[in-house]
Amino acid sequence: MPILLLALILCSTASATTVGEALDNTNLVWTNDSFSVDTSNSHYGGSSLYSFGYGEVSTTVNGAGTLKFWADGHFYFSASDYTYDYLLDDSWTQYEYHFGPGQHNLTWYNTYTFNGYSYTFWAARLDKVEWIPDDTTPPTASANVKTGLFNYNKTVYLTMNEPGTIYYTRNGSTPSKSSTKYTGPLIMSSTTTLKFIAYDLAGNPSPVYTEKYTIDKVRPTITSVNIKNLATGISRTPTITVKFSENIKPSISWDKFYIKNLATGKTAPITKTISGNTLNIKTTTPLAPYTWYQVYIPGYSVKDYAGNNLASGYWFKFKTGKY
Repeated sequence: MPILLLALILCSTASATTVGEALDNTNLVWTNDSFSVDTSNSHYGGSSLYSFGYGEVSTTVNGAGTLKFWADGHFYFSASDYTYDYLLDDSWTQYEYHFGPGQHNLTWYNTYTFNGYSYTFWAARLDKVEWIPDDTTPPTASANVKTGLFNYNKTVYLTMNEPGTIYYTRNGSTPSKSSTKYTGPLIMSSTTTLKFIAYDLAGNPSPVYTEKYTIDKVRPTITSVNIKNLATGISRTPTITVKFSENIKPSISWDKFYIKNLATGKTAPITKTISGNTLNIKTTTPLAPYTWYQVYIPGYSVKDYAGNNLASGYWFKFKTGKY
């Protein structure tokens, strides 16, 4: 009675395991003829497929990829686009095959028919069948600093979305596997065109990425003023035109410009506009006649587009005329 009970328990355990569960792969659709589930001998997972004298199990996979499986005993293995292999091992051994694109019908035989003769082998076990599709997805890569204009050195880090290797150039040429390998942060201390490409572990290349870093550390300077210092007879409604060495925009001392009456110490109301590298200062009311005025353009009142400020203030005097 105990032996019978044990047999019933073993049979119940075996019948409760599917072919996919026994082969540790329930993602594939299996067709089984005369293989049985064996819970007493397996390489992985506690069960395998077993056949003695006759058996055939098959499945289908699609696309390029790698097939791995463990076998113990006597097998013929075939695929729709692969010749027959006779597998003979007295212990668990792993086999590996790579297939190209297309559909692949995979079959493991314990009996094989050739030229009208049927060949029956001894015991055969199959376990842990893995289908690993080839990675054909290109990686992506990025730089933490995007294209831009800067007035200080930039530290650039390159990353990719999966394990692999990044190659780069700093002279604008197209990178490849023969280019410099990225191993750490890149310091951009002068204007540089950075191009980089990533390769994942499967060899898939990313697109080529380009970032251009313009490093400008030179401060703008005043190159000309339309009213000379100590000029006389200047219009009482002047437009003062100041040219700079490069295009500018307002900065933190923009509100500190003035045109001051040197006799009274009062400042005249003015407006200021910028066009490219030109600053125009206009009075909104007529200045006093025959009077000395001082114009002051403060440091840090304007800056270039990289952020470099006018380093120091600039001033000059002029005397108005009658009108």
